[in-house]
Amino acid sequence: MQNLEVTNGLRGLNLTTIIHVPVKLKGKDIWTNVDSLNIQGCTRGGEKSPIITDLQHTFKDNKEPDVNCSIAVCLEFRCTSYMTRDARRVYQILGNVSSGWIEQTGLRSALFHLVSSATLEYDNNKYIFYSSDSSRLAPVARIETLVEVYEEPNLTKEIIGGVVGGLILLALMTAGLAKSGFFKSQYQQKLVEAGAEAQGEEEPPEAVAE
Repeated sequence: MQNLEVTNGLRGLNLTTIIHVPVKLKGKDIWTNVDSLNIQGCTRGGEKSPIITDLQHTFKDNKEPDVNCSIAVCLEFRCTSYMTRDARRVYQILGNVSSGWIEQTGLRSALFHLVSSATLEYDNNKYIFYSSDSSRLAPVARIETLVEVYEEPNLTKEIIGGVVGGLILLALMTAGLAKSGFFKSQYQQKLVEAGAEAQGEEEPPEAVAE
């Protein structure tokens, strides 16, 4: 979910908030509900194509990349309303982020910044946006959601290493016991016990006097 708050601290005016939401990366949906993605109080518009199509350079060696309208297809929403003085509007982008688009980045683990943008549109003949610079242009707001991706650990090497290590340890223990005569003494003891049992079976039974 992404939230955008618009406030008007001066006089009332008709104001249009334009929101661009990244929806596709290399043909893969970013949101699970792209077809039904809507913002309450806004009109859904058309799609805007990205200006960067080579993602390899964008994501190379970047563990916290931005996924914005420069590399992703974005959907435009226009939110028009009359805002009185001190009025406040909150726009919510509701939806669940899918996982298919992450494969297009080639990254196994990263912290993605899923960035929507918003700007204001108004009658420039009547109103001027006051800012610290001389552009007099409404700023572009950044609406950000963090998507963290972890790589699943592959324990195959550790398991194989543990099994091989166990077999080597067992072989060393066996070799050590054999060298110390453990198996030989055990074998001799069994031979002695077997001989004693055989001798006991060969002795004739004692005669009983009447």
